[in-house]
Parts: sequence; structure tokens; C-alpha cells
Amino acid sequence: MTRFVPTKLLPVLAVLVAGFSLPAKADVMEIWSHSLDGGSVENNIKQYDRLKPILERLGARVEYYAQDIQGSAISSFVVRLQDMKSWGQYRDRLIADPEFAKWNSRHRPRANGLQVQTLMAENVFKPNAPVTLTDGQNVFYYTAWKALPGKSNQLYADIRASFDIIEAQGGTANLYRDGFSDTLHVFWAFNNWAEGSAFYENILASAEWQKFWARIAQNPSGAFITQSWVMKMPSMLD
Repeated sequence: MTRFVPTKLLPVLAVLVAGFSLPAKADVMEIWSHSLDGGSVENNIKQYDRLKPILERLGARVEYYAQDIQGSAISSFVVRLQDMKSWGQYRDRLIADPEFAKWNSRHRPRANGLQVQTLMAENVFKPNAPVTLTDGQNVFYYTAWKALPGKSNQLYADIRASFDIIEAQGGTANLYRDGFSDTLHVFWAFNNWAEGSAFYENILASAEWQKFWARIAQNPSGAFITQSWVMKMPSMLD
């Protein structure tokens, strides 16, 4: 259940081309988020499963996620392509595909009514990241940030420094940039809930982590937007 509006992605491309000089070109994602149809994530997955085979046939990788944002449960339909070139080729195939046109005519109005957010993002620190980057990882701790005025480069450096601490303690983290709203999306990735909650508890107690945040408090570079725990959801087709 997604709303595909190519013109909405043009500002994203402008920022990606003219924005930061970081080599962020891999694991390009379209993320389409929706409120729950009838209060049930299963209903959303049923709708997603109508579209998933079409997009996969056209070369995309499709994944589903569920999370709670400030008390509102949502699900997300995520389309992943290897890089911007692959994304552009996929979009051309999509627009010309009669099966997608049929889906668009039948199911898009319902999808539009549930849609709460769209964004396009790509991996910042791993320019060769594959679309299979998070295979086997099913739970994610997510935070979103925006740079304070004049501090974009510092925010990137601060996030990179936080990742160094996370990785030194055996964790996995990825940064994605949403050019449309200039938001940075941080994901800590775990195999399961037990692993995620244990790591979260341990790093908060870490002297290195506390020292890092004490430094940030003295010279902040970003504004915190939101946080949540996110779970990968299986397709009913799998």
C-alpha cells in the first residue's frame, strides 16, 4: 500500500546532487508509512502483499516494518535499490508496467487514505552497502535528527563518533539521509528484542557513552526529532 508520486521525489534528488559531499549512494530506500487499517498491522500487510510481487519483479527489494511513533502505531512499506542508477532504471520500468498501473487504479485510493509519511533515503557512511545489509536483523532502535544552523558537518561527525563507540561495543549502526526534509535517520540493528534491549541497557551505562553525551551537551550539533523501536514484519507470501 504505497503512494507513488514521482514529482515528490524531485526535491530529494536536488538535495542529493547539490547537498553534502559525503559519498552516500548505496542502499537507496523509498519508505512509505501508513496508519493501521482497522487498527490491524495484518490488514496493512495483506495490502502490501498485493504490490510486493510487482515491485520485486521490476528489480526492487521489498520489506515491511512496524513501529510506534509518539503513541501512534504505523507500518512501513520499504523499497530498496542498490544505488541511484538502479533506482532510476527501476522507476522507468515501474511507470511503464501495466500490472502496476492496474494496482494503482484499484488500490491506490485506499493507500492514500492511510498514508502518513513518505521519504527517500540512502546510506551515508557505507557507500557500498548492499540492499541485504540488514538481513537477519529484525529489531531496530531508531532516532531522527536535524542539524542545527551551520552545524551539518559537525552533526555528521558526532554521529560517526557515536557509531565508533557502538561498534567498539559489538553493536551495529547505520545512518540514512532523507534529502526531502534534510533529516538524518539513525538505526541500531539487532537480531532480536533480547539482544537489542541488553545492548541498549549496557551502552547507556558505558563510561565512554556518557562521556560522549557530556561533550555533546556542551556543544550540540543537532536537534532531536523522534525515537522508537522498530520491528521487521514478515510478508504473508513468504
